[in-house]
Amino acid sequence: MAAEEVPGEVLAGFSVELVRLHRRIFGKGPSRAKSFLADDTVVCVMRDVLTTVEQTLVDEGKVDVVHVLRRGARGSVEAPAEAIVEQALGRKVVAYISEIRPESDLAVEIFVLERSSAS
Repeated sequence: MAAEEVPGEVLAGFSVELVRLHRRIFGKGPSRAKSFLADDTVVCVMRDVLTTVEQTLVDEGKVDVVHVLRRGARGSVEAPAEAIVEQALGRKVVAYISEIRPESDLAVEIFVLERSSAS
């Protein structure tokens, strides 16, 4: 499915499902999320992502600890997050990249898709 063929509600559905996944894994989901599709890449920007303990660590200047915590949980998020994207688009995810910016209280998840025959 090409980017121009993906309805906005499909992208909104990614966002909703990724928020649910984060809520299940971290005990709190982002308060806002928006997904975009460009060529073979899906990007989901999530805001207000920090848990209470993560925010406390940031307030204490321990941003590096938040990065360690999130990297440790990445393995629990990766397969279900990829499945959300693959099921909605019918295309395989070939790369998953997840990054958090604790100082800004936002996270980004990037999914690079297998090239479609139209790409």
